[in-house]
Amino acid sequence: MQQLNLFAELAPVLPVTYYPDFLSQELANELYQHCLKLEWQQNQIRIAGKTMPVPALNVFTVMPDVITSTQSAYF
Repeated sequence: MQQLNLFAELAPVLPVTYYPDFLSQELANELYQHCLKLEWQQNQIRIAGKTMPVPALNVFTVMPDVITSTQSAYF
């Protein structure tokens, strides 16, 4: 028995450009250290009566004069 293919075409490959020196090593390290200081949280989700952690870390950030946002880091 052959498995049905739900998608007639493959998903398009989006163009991605890699910029190896987009950030200097110093700035990259500074941003990384800043992210380590943020209060990351892992939320819970309930599926079929079972509670499990969402596979993403979230941090709620507020900046003056900027729309409030929630950022996620997936792992």
